[in-house]
Amino acid sequence: MEDNTNVAPENESVESDEQQSLSDKVRVIAPWKLVVKRFFRSKLSIVGLVIIILMFLFSFVGPVFTGWGETEVDRNLAPVTYSEYDVSEDVIYVKEFRTDWAKLAAPFSRSSDGRVHVLGCDKEGMDVLTRLMYGGRISLTLSLMVVFVNTLLGMIIGGLAGYLGGGFDMAMMRIIDIINCIPQLPIMLIISALLDEYKLDEQFRIYVLLGALTILSWTGIARLVRGQILYLREQEFIVAAEAGGFSTPRKVFKHLIPNIIPQLIVSMTLSLGNIILFEATLSYLNLGVPYPQASWGKMVNLAKDTEILSTAPWVWAPSGVTIILSVLGFNFLGDGLRDAFDPKMKK
Repeated sequence: MEDNTNVAPENESVESDEQQSLSDKVRVIAPWKLVVKRFFRSKLSIVGLVIIILMFLFSFVGPVFTGWGETEVDRNLAPVTYSEYDVSEDVIYVKEFRTDWAKLAAPFSRSSDGRVHVLGCDKEGMDVLTRLMYGGRISLTLSLMVVFVNTLLGMIIGGLAGYLGGGFDMAMMRIIDIINCIPQLPIMLIISALLDEYKLDEQFRIYVLLGALTILSWTGIARLVRGQILYLREQEFIVAAEAGGFSTPRKVFKHLIPNIIPQLIVSMTLSLGNIILFEATLSYLNLGVPYPQASWGKMVNLAKDTEILSTAPWVWAPSGVTIILSVLGFNFLGDGLRDAFDPKMKK
């Protein structure tokens, strides 16, 4: 008679070895690694990321290497200024521009001290490339500030409206509907006229206008947050939080808001391009940063001079290119993040 006492242990050891080998083959990938993998799988996402990084390096590191200041004037190209007296004996300063300035200020022209203007000079004798870099600082920084404040307001108001519901939700939604009916650009023009009337320092005008833009443009984020909160507040983890006796702010800002951070990141990224365009529009309409500070919209504004438009495209065209590249970069980045955070995308 055969002894089968060792058969079971041997079978168990074989099964355990197979399970171990199977577990070795299956890798558990963290959610953030999946997001990164999906993001870098898209070529447009990589292009957008590279464009944005290059724009920030160009704007914040580039001026170190140009050799010119933002408002530094090349005296060889500067307009000749002289004064006259009118009847009331007030001094009138008149600028007389050199007739051959476009030829002297062309790209790669040299100053008397040997420094090169890579993109030439504008009509005032200031280096275009350097002003393009400083203009990027203004446009990118102000856009980031507006989007950050928009997101903060939208998170607070939309989160509370979605969680509390009832009368508070109804009131907030009606306020949002009213704000969405207000045309932004005409309001900016009215505010600018009021600032002129009350003689507000031009240095602060752009901040007042962008503050008004922030008040008028947080509604999209609030609607997004509210919709997500309405869905998430019925989930099991919120029921458990309520059973634990957590306060409303803790449930909203510690448990609900973190779950919609991916959607907020995508929305912020896509909004940055729109804010850059709006700031450029304000500067083009002379409602932005005061002269001689530079911004991309202010530099495009120089094309209003027919002489510059026809004979010196290097003065205004580069700023238009940087605006287009920045908006495309943020849009590509936003599309890539949206696909990367989508759980329905293939792993």
